[in-house]
Amino acid sequence: MMQSIYRPGLFADQVIVVSGGGTGIGRATSRELAALGAHVVLCSRSPEHLEPARAEIEAAGGVATALTCNIRRGRKDAPQEAVLQREFGEFRAAARNGGAVDRTHSEGAQMREQTPVSGA
Repeated sequence: MMQSIYRPGLFADQVIVVSGGGTGIGRATSRELAALGAHVVLCSRSPEHLEPARAEIEAAGGVATALTCNIRRGRKDAPQEAVLQREFGEFRAAARNGGAVDRTHSEGAQMREQTPVSGA
């Protein structure tokens, strides 16, 4: 495991919600936040992603809770917000990492050749 550039305990005793926290960048962000002392609330539409991420954080000595929710639904997912507030009170931050692709706008789109950018 790489050493963090942040000071140990930076987020001690703080609850931070990470949407998309079960995979990819969200999972890596969740691990880092937990390593810095946060109680991480992992959110994902896919419950099968949550448990492995939660277990990984806890095996490393962190604290995590898994919560299935769908940020695409906007205010329709307000009950999940109520669960967060009831379970954890005030939470410090939310990392809105969950992504969504609207396929209705991408159907029929043509791929264009990309011009590579060279750096000096």
